[in-house]
Amino acid sequence: MAAAVPFDMNPSIRDPELRVLRVWDLASGEATTYSLAHLTDSSWWGYYQLHFAPDGSLVAGGNGANSAVRLVLPTEEGGKVSA
Repeated sequence: MAAAVPFDMNPSIRDPELRVLRVWDLASGEATTYSLAHLTDSSWWGYYQLHFAPDGSLVAGGNGANSAVRLVLPTEEGGKVSA
């Protein structure tokens, strides 16, 4: 698995449509995009560090977290990421 999020300090990522987490299954090449808009606001810059935990969640660091935050991917299709 691989994951990416946007990061932009000037200006912040104000558009909710751009506040996303993208996850790739490297074996199949499939990508899934998850909204992070419900967990962020217009002052969010993104996360500049992402690490997969052994349980499949992501540990993210950077603006919007002010420290580390654990992001849990939804188990059902169309579900939301939780923090």
